[in-house]
Amino acid sequence: MHHLFHDAMAIVWRYGKPHLLVTFTCNTQWPEIQSSLFYGQTAKDRPHIVCRVFRLKLHDMIDIIVKKQICCTVVAHAIIGVPQV
Repeated sequence: MHHLFHDAMAIVWRYGKPHLLVTFTCNTQWPEIQSSLFYGQTAKDRPHIVCRVFRLKLHDMIDIIVKKQICCTVVAHAIIGVPQV
């Protein structure tokens, strides 16, 4: 986290203050997670599945914002606090 923070601050130093802050949370009821669970299991029993689905959906959202430029032109972006699989 320390290195991610410093990377983000380097981006701020180079490009200026951010204009957009996006918070993305996970929903354990997403069909992709529920379909990967065995009978009687909950999302707490398979945290690796939750992390993988979260990362896939996060990267899809970033692609929409950055590549399709739905709100503005993106000059730089940073991802902080994403769980590792």
